[in-house]
This record gives sequence, structure tokens and C-alpha cells, in this order.
Amino acid sequence: MDQADELITCVRRCYAAYTEGGDYPEELKFKLRVHPPHRIRALEPPDPGPDRLFIPLYCAFANKFHTKETPEILEMLQHIFATGVTTLDLNRIADLNIADLQAFASALHHNTHFTSLVLRGAALGDVALQAISQIFVTNSTLTALLVPELGVSREGVIRFARTLESSHVTCKLRTLDLSNAEVQDRGALALVNAIQALSHGLEELYLGHCSISSRGTVALLQALRNHTHTGATLHVLDLSFNTLGQPGSSALVELLPNLRVIHALGLAGTQLDIVPVVSVLRQHNASLRSLNLAANKIDKVTAMCLVETMATTPTLHTFNVAATRSSSESLVAMTGALCRNRDLARAHLSVSENTLNAVWARRLAETAATSTNLHTFILEDTPLGDKTLIALLEGFEANQSLQWLSLARSWKGATVKSVRALAAFVNSHPGLRKLDISGSDRARLGLLLRPFFDSLTNNTSLTTLHVDANQMRDEGVEDMAEFLRKNRALRELTWDNNQATLAGFKAIRDALDVNRTLYICPIPRNDLSRAMRSLGNNERSLNLLRDTVEEIRAKLRGREASASAEATLDTSMAAGASESRLQRPPTPPALEIPTRPNPLHLTPGQMMMQASITPVVQQTLPSPSSVSTASQDSLPPTPSSAHPPAAAPHPHPPPHAHKPLPTPPQRAHTDLNTSASSSALNTSSLSVASTHTHTHTYTH
Repeated sequence: MDQADELITCVRRCYAAYTEGGDYPEELKFKLRVHPPHRIRALEPPDPGPDRLFIPLYCAFANKFHTKETPEILEMLQHIFATGVTTLDLNRIADLNIADLQAFASALHHNTHFTSLVLRGAALGDVALQAISQIFVTNSTLTALLVPELGVSREGVIRFARTLESSHVTCKLRTLDLSNAEVQDRGALALVNAIQALSHGLEELYLGHCSISSRGTVALLQALRNHTHTGATLHVLDLSFNTLGQPGSSALVELLPNLRVIHALGLAGTQLDIVPVVSVLRQHNASLRSLNLAANKIDKVTAMCLVETMATTPTLHTFNVAATRSSSESLVAMTGALCRNRDLARAHLSVSENTLNAVWARRLAETAATSTNLHTFILEDTPLGDKTLIALLEGFEANQSLQWLSLARSWKGATVKSVRALAAFVNSHPGLRKLDISGSDRARLGLLLRPFFDSLTNNTSLTTLHVDANQMRDEGVEDMAEFLRKNRALRELTWDNNQATLAGFKAIRDALDVNRTLYICPIPRNDLSRAMRSLGNNERSLNLLRDTVEEIRAKLRGREASASAEATLDTSMAAGASESRLQRPPTPPALEIPTRPNPLHLTPGQMMMQASITPVVQQTLPSPSSVSTASQDSLPPTPSSAHPPAAAPHPHPPPHAHKPLPTPPQRAHTDLNTSASSSALNTSSLSVASTHTHTHTYTH
């Protein structure tokens, strides 16, 4: 009887939601025969909450679009509603396809619970964006849409913009991320019309890597300037790797005095005329906190302008000047200016991919040695060499404010001396929490990490460590496992692309029997795939490897509560870094792509670019154990059924690679670790640092 009542109520509510607002004739209205008839009047319970409507609606539309609602999806949705999360993060669903998305989009048409929709890197194309756009025709609750790397064409963007324009009465969109879409100039002009039609101002706009020329960016900037509300609402603007040039720089100079609450600007790789822009920022924008100028040329005159800005601006604490061809002298001057600014409680700086020799590295570090505000320092993808690394680490010896340090892919020519210098530095800095020493094909540490792991046994401060792509092999992984057995401070570890085989996985499994404090440790999918291919058709060994991986997942399962608490702590730590999401948490990785971190566990570089988690994404952190399990990347197929994956690419494309290709749709969740991945998702701050795996620090 109870089940029958439940079914009747669900059917009535679904019908009411689907026909809401329609003036239907009596013969088309809902009719349901119930015996005895008075029971239908008794079945008018108080509002049971959004989940009682959304989940049945989703199931109904899943059936309509010939897809299946899996137990994992239903459990995820139930968990979302039980915890009050208002962000629907579809990246948490394995193997999301276009039918799944259409079912969710249709269910969202009348939903009043979710305020944010997130789908990154799914490469589902124009059909996906069109389905999403229809939500705004009827939904007035959804205010944030984050769909970077969706594989959308110019025509898809134009159709999306026209739908927004025609839905301006109901559309309440305030945050829009179309990064890596082929917007181009015509798409930008269509977005201009949509923005102008809105009755409210945008708060965050991300259009990085959208192939927009100066003509399109000028039109876009003028539309933002002329919009009645935007000046009082826009917090984040990202136009990275589109063309501004002189016309766009002039339009930006005219816009900036109107942006009274701007917090973060992403202008990387835009051929920006930096001096007039920075001069206007210094005079008119008292709210700016994060500035990304990476991949723009900084000569001595520009550097002096930046030095003055860094030294005197009381709020601008996050700078990205990576790959700017700055001279060593300019890098030292900018570092010193930022560190001398006593108005900044925490400063964040990326100087990656600039030339630095041993003499200037020591000067740079000594400049920051007495700083009390340098919180994050990023020097990635820079061939430093042994002497330069030692000089840098020794120069930083006196600094006690540093909490995040990233030297990823900067270890070319390193010897055991520089590794020991690193170990001494880490153990003499009790405030250091996060360290990224990931390698690459040309800059890997291998078994040189053995003394480093030995030295960390009793370290009580370091909580996050990234050692991906160092080619440690099983011997090095076993040394790392021995360190895990004894260390009680580390909370997050990423270690993919180290050529681990079954022996290495077993070592980690056994270490987790003893270590109870590590809760973020993504399964190294690339190494797992290689290991399975190497076993060929040996079913016994393949099953043993699968069982070992499942045991690792099982040991980590159930530690989400600790992870959530740690995320809250990291969020409060990072609150000063910036308020933007200009460096997006990347998409779930394809089989042979290095793992990208999830919002909970960003690399130092990513946290720099996304330092403050906004409420939109912060809510996506909790996850039920089953979803967390799915997020632990699913096992690759056996060699007999799998196409041999291509070799894993270099974690960062070269500076000229303006548009990284979207990863194909993949149903392997971003587990509480996939990529050091939310803003709103966030944790998000704009400017400093490089991505842990795929894209340049300055990409968005």
C-alpha cells in the first residue's frame, strides 16, 4: 500500500512539473483512477523536497532517451540532496554520453534546487550545448554554467547564445565558462547580443582559448562596458589566449575603470599592451586580487611598471608572469617588489618557463628569504640544472612563510646533491604543506628520490606530494611505500607515470594497511594500463593486479570525511590567494593522459590559479562511497580487448600549443583525486601556477 501511494504521488508530481505553466483543456488534464477515490485527496503530503521530484523526472527522461539510470548515479543524486549540495557536477558520472546529458538537462527544466551545472572536457559537441541551453528557457534557478572543453563549434556557440538571448526573461545566468570552445568572432558577437539582453550583470566570464581575434574581443569588451549592471557585478574575466593586441588593449583600458568589483583578470597570451592596462588597474581598481600575464612579452620598461604595481597595490597578491621572456634581473625585481608589499598577508607568484641561472636563482631566493608574505612560489618547466636548483633551495633557506612550492618538470640535470638539498629544505620548513616535484621525459628524478623519501619519514608538516612522471619503477615505488608506512602527516599523493607494475601496486596496498592518514591517492591509470598490457593474456596475473587495485580503493574508501575536513582547512588557507577560477580543474583523464587533480586536491600551481573555492563548487566535494569508488578511475580493459594507448604526452604542452584538444568522453570519475581539480569548482584563483598535468600554468 505504501509503495502504491508513493508511486501515485511521484506520477502526479512529475506530470505537474512537466505541464507547469500550460493552459491545457480539461480533456488533456491529468486523470488517475484511484480506489477508493478519497485516497487521492489524502495523498497531498507537504513538499517532500527537490529530490522526490528530480530523481523520478531524471529516471523518466533516461527512459525516454534510451539510457539507463545506474545505481551509482541514483546514489550520487540521493547523496547530493541529502547533503544540500546545489552543484550538479556531471564529471562525477562515469561514461557520460549524450543521452545521459539530455536526460539530466530535461529533468533540470523545472528544477529549483540546483544552482550550478558543471561538465568539463566531455567533448560531447554542439548537441550537448544545445540541450543545456534549453534549460534556461524555463529554469530561473540555474546561475552558473561551467562547460569548458566541451568540443563546441562556432555554430553551436551561436545557437547557444541565441537561445540565451531569447530566454532573457527567465535566464538568470551569472557565471559562464565556455573555455576551449570554437567561439571565434561570430560566436563572440552572438554572445555580445546575449549579454546585452540580460536584465542582470554577469559575475564570472571564462572565454580562454576560444579563437577570438581582436575584432571579437573589442566587441565583447565594449558590450561589457555598455551593460548597465556588469560594472557592479563582474568579478572574474578570462580572455586568455585570444587576441587583444592594440585595439583590444585600448578597449580593456576603457572598460577597467567601470569594473568596480573585479577580482581576477586572465590575460595570458593575448598580445597585451601591458603598461597602459596595468597603469589603469593601479589607479582605478582597488579590488583586483589576481592578474595573469603569462605568455605576454615583458621587457624592462614593462617590468618596472609591474614592479611599482606589485610594491604598492594593497590587494593584488597573485601574479603569473610565466613564459614572459623576462630577464633574470626583472624576475628578481618583481619578486622583491611583491615580497616587500607589507599590505599583502599572502603573496603568490609564478615565474615558470623563464631563463634563470645559478647566480640569479640565488639572488631571487635571497630576495624572498626575509619575506613574511610569500605563500606560493611556482617555477615549473624550467631547465634549472643541478647548480641552479641547489642555489635556489639554499637561498630560500631563511624563508619561513612559504607553504606551497612547485618545481615540477624543472629537474633536468639534477643529481643526488640537489635532491638532498630539497630534502633539507623541506625538513627545515615546518610551514611547507604542498610540494610538486613531478618529472617529465627530459627531467625525471628516478631512483634519486630514495634519499628524499628516507628523509620524509618523520616529517610532520608536508600534506601534499606530487611525484608523477619520475620513472621510479617498482624499486622507487617500494621506497615510497616504505616512507608511507612510517609517515603520519601526508594526506595526498599522486604518483602516475612511474612505470610501476604489479610489485609496485602491491607495495602501496601493503603500506595502506599501516598508513591510516593518506586519503587522496588516485590510482595511477597510465601505469596500470601499461602493467596490464605487459601481462598479456596471463589471466592469473591480470586478476591479481585487478584485485590489488581494488584493495587499494577499498582501503581508501570511507576516508572522505577526513578529506572534506582537510579541504575546508585548505580553503581557508587559500582564501587570500584569489577569488577566481581562471585555471579550471581539468577534466577526467583519458586512459593514457596523466591524472588531473580534483578540486579537493590541487597541485600548488593549480591552487594558485584557483585559490578560493566559491560556494558553487565547494559543495561538490562530499561524495558517497560508491561514487568515490567510481571516481577512482575504472580499470582499463584487458589487453585482448583494448587498443594499445598512445604514449602518455608530456604533462604540459609547449608554449605555442594554444588549444589543447579536449579529452574524449570517458566514464571514469574524477575521484576524490583525479586531478588536482572546483571552482566553483573549483578552488580557484587565477594567476599563478601551472597545471599539474595537461595544460600550462597560464593556460586559462
